[in-house]
Amino acid sequence: MPSSDVLKSLKTRRAIELTKSLVRAPSINPPGNEKVASDVVSAFLDDVGIKYVEQSVSGDRCNVIATLKGRTGYPSLLLTGHLDVVPPGDERLWLKDPFNGEEVDGQIYGRGSTDAKGCLGAMLCTIEAVAESGVELYGDLVFAAVVGEETDGMGIKHLVREFGLRPDMALVGEPTQLMVGNAHKGIARFRIDVGGKAAHASLPDNGINAISGMTKVILGLDDLATKLRSKGVEAPPTLVVTTIAGGIKDNVVPPNCTITVDRRLALGEDPEGAGHEIIRVVRAALDGRSMRADVETYLSAQPSRTSPDEMIVQCSTDAVREVLDKEVGLYNFEAYCDMGPLVDLAGTKAVILGPGSLAGSHVANEVVAIKEVENAAKIYSLVVTNALIKRS
Repeated sequence: MPSSDVLKSLKTRRAIELTKSLVRAPSINPPGNEKVASDVVSAFLDDVGIKYVEQSVSGDRCNVIATLKGRTGYPSLLLTGHLDVVPPGDERLWLKDPFNGEEVDGQIYGRGSTDAKGCLGAMLCTIEAVAESGVELYGDLVFAAVVGEETDGMGIKHLVREFGLRPDMALVGEPTQLMVGNAHKGIARFRIDVGGKAAHASLPDNGINAISGMTKVILGLDDLATKLRSKGVEAPPTLVVTTIAGGIKDNVVPPNCTITVDRRLALGEDPEGAGHEIIRVVRAALDGRSMRADVETYLSAQPSRTSPDEMIVQCSTDAVREVLDKEVGLYNFEAYCDMGPLVDLAGTKAVILGPGSLAGSHVANEVVAIKEVENAAKIYSLVVTNALIKRS
């Protein structure tokens, strides 16, 4: 059976060592220091003799793309994961150096271990196994390590728009606890500015306090967030105020205040509708107050869904079932990820699948279980087998 040839060539320990090496490369975004991690990917591909292309996205921020050619006339498959990680935040909250990549009690420790360098380690291990097995592929297998996922998806967008990649199927590496995500939420981010009037702090009635006005807005947004969470749908929409800034000096009535709002869109919602909800809240909160308010949408993307009947979904669920020896359902990924641009810009049928959990991402003392990374490598190998290798 062809699958046994790929699995026989699979070195799951290699996936662990690659993940640790990637964690030790502090590819923090912002500002976008992915080169230290893309160099790890390139060095590995050089070591195993797989040709690749480094695609400059911005300066030295490069996507790394490797293609194992298959027969023409068959669907292609992309395995993709992102190189960048969020900043570690307050390092006093970490028990160890967030970029040490140490093995601790069956886990790999460090920023990016879960989101999403465990995925990249498992994918690289898979590409090596497929190449070494010598099996014939029915359709191209493409691997892409991309930049900029943690901000605006610039890497995957560049891959589609400038590199011209249009894969028929894609597996996007994100922490799903090895569940198959065939859908994800959309996203809308808003900047809200409230303007008041400056005055000496000893004469507050001569001014208009923008911070006080913004507190009313925030309370209204909190009420909206509660209503959104109570909607009786799987993976309900969410809203959270994420940053705040205001005032000019500690003895001046603040004439300005700005917040940013992160709104996640459930299937069936759109950014425009979410924006109208925000505007209504702002207007109601400031009704009767002599304040100006502006609401700007500075980032938005629709939710995505791939039908359970599509080949990539079936290949993935079959692979998870075979490796984990249990029946698995489909999963609606709570966050937005690079599946979105692939679906929207390339028309790709995609799933999200990887080790680790979203709850364990973007937090101090991030870890990923070694067993999950090893199982991810096996699952990815079987997805390739199911999708691209003809069975006798």
